[in-house]
Amino acid sequence: MPSTSDTSEPLTSSASALTGTAPQPSINTGNMVILTSPSLTEILQSIEKIKDTHVSPPHPQKSRMSYLLIEELDRETFDRLWHDSNLLKAVTATLWRANRTVLFRIMPNRQHEGLRSSFDEILLRVLLTMHLEPMTHGFRCFRSARVYGDQTSKEPDCSFYPPASLGPGITPSPSLVLEVGVSESYSRLSQDAQWWHANAPTRPGLVVLIHTTTTPCFRVDIEIWTHIPNQYGSRESAPSHLQISQHLYVQGNAVYGGPLRLDFELLMRRPPNPLTERDVVMTDQQVLYIATQME
Repeated sequence: MPSTSDTSEPLTSSASALTGTAPQPSINTGNMVILTSPSLTEILQSIEKIKDTHVSPPHPQKSRMSYLLIEELDRETFDRLWHDSNLLKAVTATLWRANRTVLFRIMPNRQHEGLRSSFDEILLRVLLTMHLEPMTHGFRCFRSARVYGDQTSKEPDCSFYPPASLGPGITPSPSLVLEVGVSESYSRLSQDAQWWHANAPTRPGLVVLIHTTTTPCFRVDIEIWTHIPNQYGSRESAPSHLQISQHLYVQGNAVYGGPLRLDFELLMRRPPNPLTERDVVMTDQQVLYIATQME
């Protein structure tokens, strides 16, 4: 039988997120359950229990993000989880191959689905105003589509794949990923952003973080993270670093710092047609619509 424990310790440190090593408890991030050497059946049962007790309580306003950390997983079960991203539903996962560790992120279903649906709905709607649509122009929005690094893999909450990232003989890679946190530590969510910089085989040009807090009042923060070239780096240093290029937030019925702007060339991985194409701009009204899905 696996051992299990509840802890308020976090899931990774910044260093482990950057290097792709397994998570090590270091600072308080909130609600987490740890299982050691469980079977696949026990993992499934634990996820359902977490959903029932923490993610979907009798009072929806008390729902919150929860985590399940799996340690010392046997090779056969780990390989099944590594190769089959559809094995577990309604969760996103980060996997570390070196020591067969898995981190599941379990979000309130109504808020999670509402947020993901509204974000890609608005994104596709804005692209349609430029006469760009998936069927004829070959781009796609996916939910929880797993991306593999050398020794670790991760599922974002939503991802955008331009035509240049899809097709025969091409390893699919998103140009935009969305990571969502419901009443969770901001440091944990920012580590998710850093994972894409450090581990994705082809770095997404845009990482969108959406973070909600409920105290002292309900607020939704949205950040756009982009890669900035290192101007004074040495030959051995990284050519770029990840930096927040825009921050806006929603409180009450007001949007501060909007509109939300996504660089067209980073999104589509090609320059825009100056006659018909431009940066993707989500108006304050559209941002407010997305934020209301989190209440």
